[in-house]
Amino acid sequence: MDTPLAFLFDMNGTMINDMHHHEKAWFDVLNEDLKADMSMAQVKSHMYGKNEELFERVFGKDTFTADEMAAFSLKKEKKYQENFLPHLQLIQGLDSFLHQASEQGIKMAIGTAASPFNVNYVLDHIQLTFLPPAQLSFIYQSNAKGHITLMRMRLPC
Repeated sequence: MDTPLAFLFDMNGTMINDMHHHEKAWFDVLNEDLKADMSMAQVKSHMYGKNEELFERVFGKDTFTADEMAAFSLKKEKKYQENFLPHLQLIQGLDSFLHQASEQGIKMAIGTAASPFNVNYVLDHIQLTFLPPAQLSFIYQSNAKGHITLMRMRLPC
């Protein structure tokens, strides 16, 4: 079997198990800060796409300015990061898999719609020191699923 040239990983649910922490952060911001009075099940049902899209689904278009959505999004992400930090680790077995791929010279990239703020947070807190910078790249999908606009950030490939 031929050695693959590269591996492309999604981050949330593939590299790290963090969705519960996103759910809790959204629940808190929507209910405590924005008085949405939503159940956890209702919050979960709106958790797809970009943060701005969630605000529009829950509260309607043009309820918040772009600056207001950005401020509440940042608050949500900081809450997520604070809650997730004690649990932040790669999914079981991934560290070994990445190490083996690195030893074979296979390039790796993270392709995600997660915000650069959260991707950098995760990369700053997991131990991937065995990967040379040229072997791990990060591709940010700036639009929600269904769009193919990609931009490379942070680590050259």
